[in-house]
Amino acid sequence: LAAGGSARIRFDNTRVRNNQASGCGGAVALLQDGGVDIGAGVLIEGNAAGEYGGGICLKPRQSEGGACLSDPHGEAALQVIEGVGDLVLRNNQAAMGGGGIFVECVDEASRLSDILSAIFASRRSPAGGGTRRVAHPPAVECSGNWAPYGQCVASMPKVLRLEGGEEEGDHPGYVAGGPLRVRTTIRDAFGQAVLLGPSGGDPTGTGLIEAKALDGEGNVIMTAFQSFNPDGVADFSLTGTSVPWPSVTTPDGQRVYAQVTLRLSLLSGVSLPPLELRLERLPCPQGSSYSTYHSKCEVCPENTYNIYSDLTGCFQCPVGGICLGGVFRARTLGSKWVIEGGRYRLEECPAGHIITHVREDASQDQCVLCPRGKYQPDRAVLGETPHLVSAGAAGGAQLFLE
Repeated sequence: LAAGGSARIRFDNTRVRNNQASGCGGAVALLQDGGVDIGAGVLIEGNAAGEYGGGICLKPRQSEGGACLSDPHGEAALQVIEGVGDLVLRNNQAAMGGGGIFVECVDEASRLSDILSAIFASRRSPAGGGTRRVAHPPAVECSGNWAPYGQCVASMPKVLRLEGGEEEGDHPGYVAGGPLRVRTTIRDAFGQAVLLGPSGGDPTGTGLIEAKALDGEGNVIMTAFQSFNPDGVADFSLTGTSVPWPSVTTPDGQRVYAQVTLRLSLLSGVSLPPLELRLERLPCPQGSSYSTYHSKCEVCPENTYNIYSDLTGCFQCPVGGICLGGVFRARTLGSKWVIEGGRYRLEECPAGHIITHVREDASQDQCVLCPRGKYQPDRAVLGETPHLVSAGAAGGAQLFLE
């Protein structure tokens, strides 16, 4: 059944069962100003649509922004008569969205129509599925309906949304060059994830999200694409997508980092506003440093280390240390190291050792063990035991006792 123009149809004690439509609305399709009033005892069951709205498809007039508009008389396209109406939507299915009802506009649920408000009166029910029964008139039941998204009711895609707590206007933290941990979904007017692809949500079957990173001047510094998984999520971390972070060095030697904005856009037959987020740069992890050439954090080369990753480069590992993955650890158990000028310097060695120390060269610091036949009973402390400090390992052999 299709109703258009200014026609309004009323159902009372009616069963609409086992109908099929190749497009929208397996049982009922309401176009423009067409409308249906639901009276008592209405059952819409076992119908199927090749696209949207297994039971009912609503295509009311829309504003330029896609909002639902009432007909010229101020009436919604589908109304359940208060105190009388009783509608059951059962076992209907749609190939793309809205197993029970599909609405081709994107107002909030409470504004779509009386029936949609009734269906969503119980917010505790899981979105898009299950059986919903509203005790107060009008009475509406949705059960056993199926669609890729919105088993009971669905609308056209409305908005791009980040999963994981970030919202537009937030500044998610990001390490330059690290994996872009951004997960995006498309939501309809009821907050349900829209499933894209040839079997749901988008007849073009593309379903790609484009991510562009822009610097403060609006220049594109990275472009990446990610498809949606079967759950309707586009996860950029799965493909190792990363974002460079440009910087400039001021005349006085200070490094200034650019502002980076991430713009997410849907590449599909559905047009939605892009989602923009300004990223907050996080310091490079310990053991890495910022590369001005590649504009990203890079792990320190073999046998080097870094402590303050944003302030310095990577330093040569001291002879008395072991540096793996850019992280320093002491070779000698019981030795004590301190940080000076962003580098590790040896301050103390346990008994049986002397210190080798060159003030201008931190890479030579080490604890030298007594050779066979000699001993050293005291701990060596830089600045306290000058007789146990040497500029080199070879020359320090004479500091041990026979």
